[in-house]
This record gives sequence, C-alpha cells and structure tokens, in this order.
Amino acid sequence: MLTTQKEVLDIALAWQGSRALLAAVELNLFSTVGEGSTAAEIAERVGTDTRCTERLLNVMVTLDLMSKQGEVFINGPAASQYLVPDGNDYLSMLHHTAFTYRNWGALDQAVRAGTSTISTAWDSDEHRDAFIEAMHRRSRGDAENLVNSLDLSGVDHLLDVGGGSGAYSIALCQANKGIKSTVLDLPGVTQLTRKYVAEAGLSERIGTREGSYLETEFGAGYDLVLFSAIVHINSEQENQFLMHKAFEAVNPGGVIAVHDFIMSEDRLTPAKGAMFALNMIVNTRGGDTYTKGEISGWLMDAGCETLHSTRTGEMTSMLTARKPLA
Repeated sequence: MLTTQKEVLDIALAWQGSRALLAAVELNLFSTVGEGSTAAEIAERVGTDTRCTERLLNVMVTLDLMSKQGEVFINGPAASQYLVPDGNDYLSMLHHTAFTYRNWGALDQAVRAGTSTISTAWDSDEHRDAFIEAMHRRSRGDAENLVNSLDLSGVDHLLDVGGGSGAYSIALCQANKGIKSTVLDLPGVTQLTRKYVAEAGLSERIGTREGSYLETEFGAGYDLVLFSAIVHINSEQENQFLMHKAFEAVNPGGVIAVHDFIMSEDRLTPAKGAMFALNMIVNTRGGDTYTKGEISGWLMDAGCETLHSTRTGEMTSMLTARKPLA
C-alpha cells in the first residue's frame, strides 16, 4: 500500500511522460532525427515550431530516449530499436495508444454513464490499418504460445472470429499443414487479412468471411472456433450470444477456444487486466475483462463440456471447451 504524498503524485503525474512520448511518436521525431539533428532541422522536416520542438526533444533526453550533444539530438538504443519504423521491433501500436489516450480523458464520464461516451468507430481508414498492422506485429510475437496451448489433432477447418490480420490463423496453419482457416472480420479489415495471408503464402488455405461477428452467420462444419482478444470487446450478453453461435457452428467433438485476459474471480489479477477493463469502459459500448467463471458459464450454457485452461502469457490465458459428440 502507498504511504507517502510523493507516491500518490507520481501516479497522478505519470501521464505527462506518457503524453510527451506519444506526441513525439505522432510527430515522427524519432524517425526524423536520423543520425543526429538539431531541433531546427527536425522542426523544418516535420512542420512544427522550432522552440516547442526543442522543448519536446529535451524531455525525450530526460526520459533517456535521446541524448543531446551541443544542439544535436541523437536517438538512444531503445528509441532506435523500438521507435523507428524500419525495424521488426517497432512499436507501431503506439499510434493506436495515442488515439486511446485521448479517449481516456472521458473516463470519468464513462464511469458515470456505464458505457463509452465517445464515438467507438474508426476515425479513418489510416487509423484502422495502423491498428491492424500493430496487432499483427503483436500477435506474431505470442502466436507460438497460442499454438502450443491448443490440441490441433482432428482439426481440419477452423473459424477465426474477429481474426484481424489473420496472424493466428497463419501460425496455426503453419504449425499443421492439414488445417484450413476462415477469418471472419469486417470488410475493411479482411482486405488487409488477405494481404498478410498472401505474404505468408497461405492464400489457398486461409479464406475470409466478411461481416460483423455479432450479425453475420458463422456457417458450419468447423472443428475449432477461436475467439482471440474478442470477448473483452463485448458485453456479457453479447458474449453469451457468440458462444451459442460458435456451438452451432462447430462440429460434434469440436472445440471452442477463448484466448484473452482471463481475470481472477476478485478481478484484481492480472493487474494489467484490471487496468484494461477501464480501457474497455472508455472505448467500447459494453466491453470488459472477464473471469474464468464467467467465460466457463457462457460455454457451459451453450452446451459445451470438458473445460481446460492454459496460461499463454503474463496477462493472457486460453480457455477451451468441447462440444459433445452426441
């Protein structure tokens, strides 16, 4: 437990460093600095005010993301690896983080209202594409853990609900040469799915189904229905509905898999999952993070049996349930 005023103030003022970093990312300062540049040179390239740009760059130095030699600013090791778009480790999701940062300003309003009080639609195609690209990078990083958490024996065809870039379908098909997958997502997203799938050389085995997963029919004949990072977007009632849809779509003996933040019954751990629940309150109409008991209840109510839970990462778990053979 905290005991000092300083500890409280450190939390209250932590947003300042966060906002400064996100502003630098949005203004492309780290990619513009090159091998070393002055504030005036950077400001001219990105179209900003020189004095204010220098003040922001100075803060990047105090955060140990840059160094300053005379009037020249130089990226530090972490900035070069994670904040410059050229590398595989680029944190492209920070552009989406900057978008959600603005939404968090309405957290008090959302808590009063019990739901998001802002528009939850993509504000542009560019933002949507950047989000999908960022999620693709992140998903590739934890795809191995997801694949290892699933028993793929007997799986010929899977449905990847809200599968985005198709990163998990790609990983599952690469792990088992006999699997085919269908990625269900919105039309603007599936055009990106097909691009990533083609780059992986899997267009003949991974197809797409366009539409909202709440409104579009799932089809039938699947051996595995996967919900990865999906249930936290939806309300409890919507997730109950989705589990029933999945139960109807999966073959007898097939599996429904839920991969997400799965909270302890007191909703305190994992701690980042507790914080993420607020992110869902701010950014969705009814999203939340859910407990194992809640998710298990939806699956059992749909008619499933044989529940199994596996930890897949620091914050995530996989919960699977099987449809009875008869």
